Amino acid sequence: MKSSIGELISATVPYVLETATVREALYLIEDNGVDCIIILNSAEEVIGLVEDVTLEELNDELTLSQVSIDIRFKGVHKQLHVYDALKIMKDNAWTVLPVVGDDWVYVGGVKLEDLTNELVENLAYKYSGAIIVLRTLETDYSLSEIIRICESNDTRVLSVGTQKEEDSRAVYIILKLEKTDISSVIASLNRYEYEVIASYGHNLYNEDLKGRLYLLMHFINM
Repeated sequence: MKSSIGELISATVPYVLETATVREALYLIEDNGVDCIIILNSAEEVIGLVEDVTLEELNDELTLSQVSIDIRFKGVHKQLHVYDALKIMKDNAWTVLPVVGDDWVYVGGVKLEDLTNELVENLAYKYSGAIIVLRTLETDYSLSEIIRICESNDTRVLSVGTQKEEDSRAVYIILKLEKTDISSVIASLNRYEYEVIASYGHNLYNEDLKGRLYLLMHFINM
């Protein structure tokens, strides 16, 4: 799995210079199927990120430099981990994110879709096997214990993902296992009082698994 946000830069992320009009910015947002756009100055430094709902309230004949918009966000460094970038986008409900280099000059943008695709590809396709989703309190979470439980049932853990549940002390753990028959693993996890939210194992083709994972990530607000 790609670890830094710079590895997921997409040529399809729209941006405009501050000399562009509000109308031009809105056209780019609509044409690219996103809900916000990156604004740069003449030195290609990020001025900020602005949403379509904000632009729609403005005179569309004015340039972006002529209107008053709260766009203080200057982007993320290209070495930022993809999970941290995903959290920023989720917390702000953004579908794109500006990425900058060491000199803080704009190097490209990343789409939320590309981030979630990378996570799904890593969990669903890199290896064959089942997926289990657990829920437990943060204070009770022990990765070493979970791995030990799986391995005691002759099943290796191939990858692990975690996500905090909003407004609670709970955490979701997504396990990718090497086997598809995971009934004994689930039974053991239940005995250790781990709540099994979902499991995907037998007779799941890749596309079906991918679709289920998208629904799962939506459910847990990934």
